[in-house]
Amino acid sequence: SGGKIRALLGDSAGAERDFRRVLELQPGDAEASSGLSQALRDRPELALPYADQAARSAATVKRRAAAHRLAGEIRLDLGDGAGAQASVERALELAADDLDALRAMVRIRRGRPREAAAYALRAFRTAEAAPLWNRPDAFRLCARIALELKDYVLAAASLRRALALDPNDLDALEALVQLKHDWPQFSPVHDEPAASAAGPPDGDQEEEAILGALRSDPD
Repeated sequence: SGGKIRALLGDSAGAERDFRRVLELQPGDAEASSGLSQALRDRPELALPYADQAARSAATVKRRAAAHRLAGEIRLDLGDGAGAQASVERALELAADDLDALRAMVRIRRGRPREAAAYALRAFRTAEAAPLWNRPDAFRLCARIALELKDYVLAAASLRRALALDPNDLDALEALVQLKHDWPQFSPVHDEPAASAAGPPDGDQEEEAILGALRSDPD
């Protein structure tokens, strides 16, 4: 739609105008409601009703989950932590592998480090199970989640996987530069931090050993 194109071009005012025009013709349209809520993100008190409308009327489970996640992010912008958590939990009930919802939950639970770390690790495991075509994007997003949480061990493990799948991934390489800047202890051996004085273990057990050194399994 015209609203989507304007949004992609960064024309929030134009996108708002187009989505409002659609809603005048088709009140309650889920796609237009979701688009309008995103166009109004700088005015969260106006955006929230449209995100909630999209969550109620979206035609597919995936779109309902995305709308609940968006409503949760907007509630967080408004300072409603409990409401934000309820919305994002609903998103995860509908789509347990939604990495954007897991990222939102990390932000919501940041004041409780162990809970936030558990959601970040869940994102890593979700990325491991993602379809191969989507796995580089999934690990790159997981790395961003970990960097926001300042969980540098998890960020390193995520970037190692992303760059193993696509060594020329510019976004992952940019995140690696940020990691090396933010974490002076980073060890460049195989683009992975050393797990111990004896060196990291081999194979698929490497990430589990590294992560296990930092925290216990949240499951």
